[in-house]
Amino acid sequence: MNPSLLILALSAAGSGLLMAADPVPGLAARYPGDAGIAKDAKVVFADDFEIGDVAALKQRWTEVNGKTDKILVLAGDSPPGSGGKHALQATAHPPADSGGHLYKKLDRGYDKLHARFCVKFPDKPGYIHHFVTLGGYRPATAWAQGGAGDRPRGDDRITVGIEPFGENGRHDPPGIWNFYAYWHEMKISAGNRYWGNAIAPVTPLKVPAGKWQCVEMMIALNTAPDKSDGELALWLDGQPAMRIAKGTPRTAWTGLGFTLPEKGGEPFEGFRWRHSMDLQLNFFWLMHYVTQPAIDRNNREGLPAETRVWFDNIVVATDYIGPVAALKP
Repeated sequence: MNPSLLILALSAAGSGLLMAADPVPGLAARYPGDAGIAKDAKVVFADDFEIGDVAALKQRWTEVNGKTDKILVLAGDSPPGSGGKHALQATAHPPADSGGHLYKKLDRGYDKLHARFCVKFPDKPGYIHHFVTLGGYRPATAWAQGGAGDRPRGDDRITVGIEPFGENGRHDPPGIWNFYAYWHEMKISAGNRYWGNAIAPVTPLKVPAGKWQCVEMMIALNTAPDKSDGELALWLDGQPAMRIAKGTPRTAWTGLGFTLPEKGGEPFEGFRWRHSMDLQLNFFWLMHYVTQPAIDRNNREGLPAETRVWFDNIVVATDYIGPVAALKP
């Protein structure tokens, strides 16, 4: 395993170093090809896009948003080993449109959730603006809310996206994996506004092009209003890539966020995601949002006119899920 993917975290008690670890095996190991995984008691929501057509998505998702039939389609593709025949293809045509999304209001609120999705970008990808998001609204809503530029109160919302980030063209498209979080203790940005605080390791996690990757994020909310014991974690193809908790070494924390150094740094204060225990995680947002300003600020020439991505094997669960287990031949 690449040593740069092993992020060390101080324990909450400060008694020593704990290596980020994931349960092995995850839920998916019991269900080769994800067959039957939706029936697992720990699974909150799942979709492999094998049932019905785009119109049928409205029966499984709370909100389906795509202004034309060219934005969201079921394509003939799937991750290796899944056994599926279809994936959701999402295409943005900026500036004519900004892409589309699927939004799922969950059955109830949760204090900890994992969300796993498989994703593939084309061989010649473009840049995006915002991507897949997990979070909570209070009260829960049947649609995705706004709030860009405003800090949450601590009892109303929390949103965390896992997103490809071009960093103003420093990275080839689609970019590097990056958390983009809104919560009530985030730092203020330029212009006295609150834009999402970004979190990523100092060593970039390059988003691959032309191949499938299984991405899994986890949010654990703080266990009491006055505790900063919340966590945030990322796995890529089943390998731990980031885990952020109280004591995790970080660089300087600004309105842009912070990075996770391989050595040195100062201890992170911890995630007090909420000050009201009534705020819980209650939505999953599969988003492919692309805007012309987001493309322009990367200042790259020769980008494709259409920005496309494929999604498959969506699972939201209360425990670690893991990558899709290959079907036996």
